[in-house]
Amino acid sequence: MLRPGESAVPAAVVGQPAKRQAVTNPENTVFAIKRLIGRRYDDPMVEKALEIGRHIGVAATVPTTLKPTTDLVYAMAQLENKDVEVDSVLCAGAFQALSSGDSITHDRIVRQHLRELIDSNDVVLLAQASMARVVATIPV
Repeated sequence: MLRPGESAVPAAVVGQPAKRQAVTNPENTVFAIKRLIGRRYDDPMVEKALEIGRHIGVAATVPTTLKPTTDLVYAMAQLENKDVEVDSVLCAGAFQALSSGDSITHDRIVRQHLRELIDSNDVVLLAQASMARVVATIPV
C-alpha cells in the first residue's frame, strides 16, 4: 500500500551507485545511453553501406520509410565527405499484399525489385525488416 507522497516507481540511480547496481540488477540497469542519444537505429546499416561502395540501392514497401532512409544515406555521406549515388525504389503493392495476408505476392514484388537493385548497385539497403526474409530466396 502506498502512503501519501510515495511513488510506485523506484527512484533513478545514477553515477557510481548505478554502476554497482548493474552487477546485482543488470536487467533493470541502463548504461552508456548517452552515446546512443540522437542516433537512429539504422545508422550502423548506412555506415556499413558507405564503407562498401558509392552506388547504394534503397528498397522500401512504403514511401514513409523510403524517403527517410534515402535522406539518411545522403546526410551520412555528406558528414563523411563521400560522394554517393542512391537508387531508391518503392516496391509498389508489396505492403498492401502483406497487409492482406498475401506474403507470396509481397515476396515476389520485393524479390523483383531487389534483383534489379542488386544488379546496378554496390550494396542494397532494406528500409523495412519485413523485407529481409526475401533476401535468402535470391540466388547470388
